[in-house]
Amino acid sequence: MPGMVVFRRRWSVGSDDLVLPALFLFLLHCACLPYGSGQSCSVTLVDHGRGYLGILISCLICEIAIMWLSMRGSILYTQPRDAVQYVLYIRLAILLVELVYAVVGIIWLVQYYHPCSDVTAKNLTLGIVACNWLVIFSVFITLLCTFDPTGRTHRLEEGQTTTWTRRLKFIMCCARAQDSQSDAYAEVALLFAEFFRDLDIVPSDIIAGLVLLRQRQRAKRSAILDQSNNEILAFLSGMPVTRGTIYLDLKNSAEMAMYKEVCYYMLFALAAYGWPICVSVSGSQLSQSVTVEEDNCCGCNVLAIRRHFLDQDLKQVHIVYTSCHDAVYETPFFVAVDHDKKKVIISIRGTLSPKGMVFSAEYIKKKLEQEMILSQAFGRDLGKGTMHYGLVIVGHSLGAGTAAILSFLLRPQYPTLHCYSYSPPGGLLSEDAMEISKEFVTAVVLGKDLVPRIGLSQLEGFRRHLLEVLQKSDKPKWRIILGGTKCIPKSELPSDDPPQGPTDAPSSTRLWLHPSDLSIALSTSIPLYPPGRIIHVVHNHPPDRCCGQEEPTYSALWRDNKAFDEVIISPAMLNEHLPHMVMEGLNKVLESWAPNEVEAETEPGENGAGSYLGSNILLPCPKHVPSTPSEGSTASSTPSDSDTLPLAPAQISA
Repeated sequence: MPGMVVFRRRWSVGSDDLVLPALFLFLLHCACLPYGSGQSCSVTLVDHGRGYLGILISCLICEIAIMWLSMRGSILYTQPRDAVQYVLYIRLAILLVELVYAVVGIIWLVQYYHPCSDVTAKNLTLGIVACNWLVIFSVFITLLCTFDPTGRTHRLEEGQTTTWTRRLKFIMCCARAQDSQSDAYAEVALLFAEFFRDLDIVPSDIIAGLVLLRQRQRAKRSAILDQSNNEILAFLSGMPVTRGTIYLDLKNSAEMAMYKEVCYYMLFALAAYGWPICVSVSGSQLSQSVTVEEDNCCGCNVLAIRRHFLDQDLKQVHIVYTSCHDAVYETPFFVAVDHDKKKVIISIRGTLSPKGMVFSAEYIKKKLEQEMILSQAFGRDLGKGTMHYGLVIVGHSLGAGTAAILSFLLRPQYPTLHCYSYSPPGGLLSEDAMEISKEFVTAVVLGKDLVPRIGLSQLEGFRRHLLEVLQKSDKPKWRIILGGTKCIPKSELPSDDPPQGPTDAPSSTRLWLHPSDLSIALSTSIPLYPPGRIIHVVHNHPPDRCCGQEEPTYSALWRDNKAFDEVIISPAMLNEHLPHMVMEGLNKVLESWAPNEVEAETEPGENGAGSYLGSNILLPCPKHVPSTPSEGSTASSTPSDSDTLPLAPAQISA
C-alpha cells in the first residue's frame, strides 16, 4: 500500500503494518499495570500512580483501536484504514504525557528511593519508570526505522536516488572512501531508483508480494503437472524436466572427467574470497616469489588462499600474484600455477555492480599486461614446461561475469583458454555473444539461485508480476505474511480474476502505481543471458515429515541459457548462491553417483509399476503409461509432483 502520511510526511510504513507494533505495546503496557501496594511513601507517589493508571488505560484503548483498524482492508485497498493516522495522533499525544511522567518518576526515585521503607512502592515505581522509558525508546527506534528522507520530496525518483546512494554508502561503510567511487555509487543507486520508480509501496508490501508470488508460482507448476497432455515430467528446483532434458552422462568417462574439472576449479573460485576462510594461518609462510598487493597488516588474505590449497592437499598449486586491492570497478584477484593440471589459473572475486564487471575485466587485463603477471606465471618453472601450460579463468557470482568478459578479452592471445563461471549473473551477454561463449565457457548454476535470473528483462517481469499479485490480493497483509511462515492455504492465494466485492474500489484508491506499470513493458532493454554451456545442479525435495526428513538427492543437467528467464521465489534463492553451497552441491552430485551399477533397465514395482533406471536419473513409471527405457541421458517418465517426487540420480551403493 502507499506509505502512510503523518504530519504531512510520507513514512516507510503502511497503515496495515501497525498490527505487531501495537500488539507489542499493548502487551508491554498490560505487564506494567500497577496492581496495588501497601502504604505509600508520599502523596506524590499516590498521585503519580493514579495518573499513570489513567495513561495506561488510554494507551491500551488506542493500541486496541490501531490493531483493529490495521487489520482491515487489503494491501492496496486502504479506505477501511483511513482513521489510523488520527488514532496515531492521539497515541503520540499520550506518549508526550508518558515522557513527562517518566521524568517525574526519575525525580521521585532520586528523592525518595533510599529513605522510603515501603519496598512494594519502591519496586512499583521503579517498574513504572522502566516501562515508560522502554516504550519511549521503542517508539523512537521505530520512528528512525520508518523515517523516509524522501517523504517531502515532490520528485520521487530524485529522492529515491539520493536515498539509495546513502544506503549503498552505509552498506559499504567498511570500504575505503574514495572520490572515484562517488560516480559508481550514483550509477548503482540510479538503477535501484529506476527499478522502484513510480511505486508508492513500503518494504512490507514487497515481502507480502514475494509470499504471494511464490505461492502463485507453485500453484502454476502444480496445475501444469495435473494436465493430462502435459510434456513436463516434473519440476526440479523450480525448473521443468521434459523428455528432451539432457542430464550429464556421468557414466561416460569424458563427461565425468569434465565434471570433475568443474568441481576442481570451484576450489579456486572459493579461494578468491580470501580472509573469510582465514583459519589457523598464523604459522604459514609465503614463498618469496609471491607478489602481494594491498593485503591487510597481517597478510591474512593471501595466507588464507595458501592455507585453502594446503587443506585440500593441493601442494602443487603455487600462487604467483595476489591483488587484494578492492575498489569499485577494481576487484581482487589472484594468479596461480597448478603443476598437476598444467594450468595457469586466474581467479576473480565479485564486484559491486553489473556495469562494474566490464570495467573490472578491463582493469584486470591492464594489470596483467602492465605488470607482466602472466609472463611470470608461464615462465615460473621452465624445467617443468610451464611455458606450455594452458590458461584457465574462474570466478563466482559477479566475479564469474567478470571472468567471462575477461575470457573474451584474452582469447585472441590465448585461443585455448577456458573459463569456469560459477553462479554467473543473468544479464551479461547478448544472444550472439552467449552462443560464442559456449565454445570456451562452462557455467554452473545451483538450484533456484537468484543471481543468474536477475537480468534487466527478468527484473522487469518480476516487478510486473509482483505488482499483479499485490493488486489482485484481497487479504490483509498480516495474514499473508503470517501464512508465509508455513505452507500458505490456497484460500490466501489471489485468483487470476479481478477481485470482487469491497475490494473493487476506484483505481485512485486501489492502485498507487504508475498507470502503465501493469499494461506495458517497463523498458525496452535487450534480453541478456548468462554465459557459456550451463550445468544446472538441481535437487528434489522429499515430502516434509515431523522429524527425520530425508536429504535431497542432487543431479546435474545441461540447461539452455534462455531457461533462466524468471525469478523463482524461494527461501533458497539467496542461500544457493553462496560459494560454499555451490561447492557442496557439486560434490553431492558425485556422492549420488554410483557408476559401477548404473545400467538401463526396468525394475518391476508394486502393483505393476516400474522405475526407469537410465544414466543418472531415477523416474517413477506408473503402470498406465508404457515405459520403453533406452540408453542415454534424457529424461523419460510421467508427470510427478512439483518439488516432492524425485527425478534425480539413482542412489545405488557401489
